[in-house]
Formats: sequence, C-alpha cells, structure tokens
Amino acid sequence: MAGYPPWVSTLSAKPSRLTKNRHGTYCLRWIVPAGMRADGSPREIRFSLRTTDPSTARILALEFNLALERVRAMTREKHPHAGVTPLTVTIGETKWDIRDDNDRRLFDQLMRDNPDIRQALLQSVRSGVAPAEAMAALVQQVKTATTAVTAVANPMLLKTAIDLYEQSRGTLDSNRRSTAGEKRRTMDLLQAYLVANGRPADTTHVHDLRRDELIGFVSDYAQRPAKAGNDGEASKPKGRASESAETLSARTILKAISHLDNFYTFALGRNWVAASPLDNAFHESTAGLRKKAASAKRNNGYEGFSDAELRLIFDPVRYLGNLRAADDFWSPLIAAYLGVRLAEVVTRKASDIQFDAEQGVHVLAIKGGKNNNAIRRVPIPQALIDLGLIAYADHVKALGATALFPHRELNDTRRDDPSKHVSRVFGAHLDDVGISSPDKVFHSFRHTVITRLHVHGTPVGDAELIVGHAAQDVHMRLSNASGSFGGKSSTHLKTYVNAAGYGQESLYQRLKAHLESSLHYPLDVARLKEAAQIVQELTIKKPDGSFSSGWHTNNRVLAKEMLARVAAVPSQAPDRPTSPAALPAAG
Repeated sequence: MAGYPPWVSTLSAKPSRLTKNRHGTYCLRWIVPAGMRADGSPREIRFSLRTTDPSTARILALEFNLALERVRAMTREKHPHAGVTPLTVTIGETKWDIRDDNDRRLFDQLMRDNPDIRQALLQSVRSGVAPAEAMAALVQQVKTATTAVTAVANPMLLKTAIDLYEQSRGTLDSNRRSTAGEKRRTMDLLQAYLVANGRPADTTHVHDLRRDELIGFVSDYAQRPAKAGNDGEASKPKGRASESAETLSARTILKAISHLDNFYTFALGRNWVAASPLDNAFHESTAGLRKKAASAKRNNGYEGFSDAELRLIFDPVRYLGNLRAADDFWSPLIAAYLGVRLAEVVTRKASDIQFDAEQGVHVLAIKGGKNNNAIRRVPIPQALIDLGLIAYADHVKALGATALFPHRELNDTRRDDPSKHVSRVFGAHLDDVGISSPDKVFHSFRHTVITRLHVHGTPVGDAELIVGHAAQDVHMRLSNASGSFGGKSSTHLKTYVNAAGYGQESLYQRLKAHLESSLHYPLDVARLKEAAQIVQELTIKKPDGSFSSGWHTNNRVLAKEMLARVAAVPSQAPDRPTSPAALPAAG
C-alpha cells in the first residue's frame, strides 16, 4: 500500500463473515447463534453487499460485525450480581444506552418475549438492506419496545397500592405504628409530586413510574425544609434558632429512599411491577447522600447537657411553668436518669413501672422500641423514686388508667408520631431557658447518660444493657452459662440456655448501682419534688371518664398559685436557689 504508513497494511485483513460469490460480488455469511434462532429459521444466512469493491465491502462488514457483536454481548447471559458494563450503541442517528442491570434485564426479557424483534435483524438482512440500515432499524425497534410500559401480571393503581402497603406495614410486628405512618407519608409525598408533574392520581399505576421520576422526587424531597416536632436526626423542635433555612438531613432523605425500596419490594411480591425502577442507576444517583448519611451517623452532632445547662433546664419553677402536664414533666426527668429514647417514655403503660421483688428493685419495662435490643428492663434509680415517679405511677393506676400518661389522647397522629408533642414543648422550654444550640435537644439526655456512665467507669457491656444497645435476654443466658459477662452471642447458647432458669440475682442491682454512682446532677430536689406532687394532684379522671393533667394556658390564677407553692419550698439546690422573684409570667 504505497504512500501509506506501514501500520495501515494491518487494516487490509479480511473481516470475519466477509466472502465473495461466484460472480465476484461481496457477501456476508453469518452462522446464526442457537440462542437467536427461531423455529424453522436457517442455520446460515448469506446476503449480498451489492459491491465488488473490496474497500467498501470491508467497511460494511466491519460496521455490521461491530453492531452485531454489541447486540450479542447485550443478550449474553450474565450472573445476576455481576452488573453491566455501560454501553452505548450508536448507528446513524440512533442511540441506544445500556447502563445498568435493569436496562439489561429489560432487554433480555424483551428478546425472550418478542421473537419477532429477535428476528428483525435476520429479516432485514434477507431483504437486502445495507447492514448499517438494517442494524439501525433493529435498534430503533428495540429502543421503542424497551421504553414502552412493561407488561405486569397484576396492574394496580398507585393510590390503591399505597393504601394496601400501609395496611400491611401496620400489621407487621416488626414495624411500629409510627414507622408505618412515616412510610405512608413518604408515599403520599411521592403521589403529590407526581400529580404536580402531570400524573393523575386516578389513572397512574405502580408500573407507570419511571426511574427519572423517582430521582426527581428524591431531589425535590431533599429540598424540603426540616420539619419541627420530631426527635429525629433532621428535626429540631419548633422555635429552635437552628431551624431557619435548614433542609432535611441526608439521613432523613435516605430513610425516604428506604421507604421507596420497601414499597417496591412489596410491589414486586404482588406482581404490580415486573422490575423495580430503584435499580443500580437510581442508587448511583444517591451515592452522595449515602456518604453524607454515613458521616452523619459516625459524627452524630447531638451533645450532652452540662451541669450548668441541667441546672437551667430543671429550675423547678420555670420547669413546672413550661412543662406542667404529666408527660411533659416526667419525660425529661426519666430520660435524664435512664437514658431512654423519648418514644420509649411517652408510649409506656402504667403497668410498665414494676417492682422486682426478687431483687428488690423498681424497673421500667420497655417492651417495644427501635430494635430487639431496645426491649429491656431498666432499674429506676433512687433519685427518680425520691422525686415521686413511683407515687405518680401508683396514682394513675388507682385512677383506673392503662397508659402512664392517660391524659394524652391516643389519636392517629399520636400513634404515628408519639414523640411529637413532648419534643415540641421541650424545645420551647430550652429556648425559654436560653439553650438554643441545634445540638442540644431532647435526645441529648441520652448522650448525657451514656457519656457519664462511661466517664464513671461503667463497663461497656453494662452501659449497653442500660441504654438498649445490647440484648438483656442474651446477656443473661450467656452470663449464666459462662459465669462471666455475656458480651458475645453464640447460636448454641442463645438458643438453648433459658433465661427463665437463670438466677438474675445481681443484674438489676448492678445496673442500678451504675446509674446511681454515675448520674449526679445539681438539681433542686426539694422544689422539683413539690412540682412533681402538683403534677400528680392535677392529673385527674374527669366525670366523663377521660383524663386531664396540668392546667390550661389561660388559667393564670392557678398557674401563679402553683408556681408560688413551688418557690415557697426551702431550696436544696447545690449553689443557686430560685427566688419567688424569678417566677415566669403565668401562662
């Protein structure tokens, strides 16, 4: 090849499948792979390139081979977890993207369900169309088919599916009612987003939703302002100074994504969809959120309360003035001495405060919560008993109440979000006493207790048993079997060593001793005890059988009387008493 660089000669090799017929016209000879043969189709196909020019024939053959090999590569069986190498097939003006397992699954299903499309290339070739045109026609057919709605066995309207999904979530023991409510809210927000973008609620089916729509929803959701009233990672109580211009945290957004994942798992099981649009490409688009959420979990921004802050929070007069109902009053105190989560307090029954006669210890039984480790019995330290917690529990039992805080109506809102009210009023109380840091919230009590347990030398295993980071039942089985702390689990011991047969002689006494030796707060116990007595007196059963607690905001006379009664008690504060002049404005 005179006049060309030496390497050009390597391009002169005859492409595969290129041959000549007896008239000197170039042809392509194709042995059809078994997987692409339809019944009765030939094993071998020949067709004319209608040219005797070798250069033109090579170009056409190379283009055909390249396109054909790409199609074959896309239809080749792969391990379901192997993933897909991103591939773009471009022939003429037609572009076809294969980016993830979902695209590959759709194509595979298309080829299995539509033998006519699988044979489109063969038919085009037999017609004598130029290879580039034939492949372009095939790609266009496949592209059209893969973007069409995938057939499903049981089409379901999205709004109906959401109702069925919520009912199912609400009946599973592994999901608290509040969790079901959160998932319902996520799905309702999704439907509202779809309606706002032209998807009518009365005609939109679950299988209609596309990946790009779900990504758009997540992006829109991520811009929502942080809501007040929940004691979660993204939420600050209403009125907190930190709330201005804040959007939802990465962890909150990931929770919504997990709700979508859960919904599509539910939908797949009922044949509402053929494949989930929450595929690799969807999750790749949220990789940044996952990284931020993992970082937020490692570096939880909440901080514990200092002695000075605890003194402000539990100033008896101001505390009763702001938190006069029983749940508002007792929840922070219980959290400060037990390290419990807010939802673990407000959902308790009166019968959950128990006396363990064998060990001589009062305990708070937490029978449901965040996970299995959260199911535990926490010994009640003497400080809470001295303040009147046991007396209050006995009082509401005598009134015939079932709930520990029976005055709070158990409506749907409270079932779905039982912490909302106390979180809100406690946040307002923090603002009132001058604690406005976004890192100081109700959950800070949990950080306070855990930190102080460790600082005062509580063994890690015992601290985890107190706050619900380890399962007490497993611990007791293993401790009985080994004679030492059961910090590790094993299938054999966990299954066959019965906790009921284990002498729990020291567990609760030991945990109580840890709490009492670690949690020394500078509180005015005498005045707080008087405030607790007032709360108990004002928690009553009304003639209609309902309950009430505290006083109405507008009852300024009663408010002033009760606050003056607290202030009149001789102070037992370690260093700074509260004078009657410090009374907050009633109401």
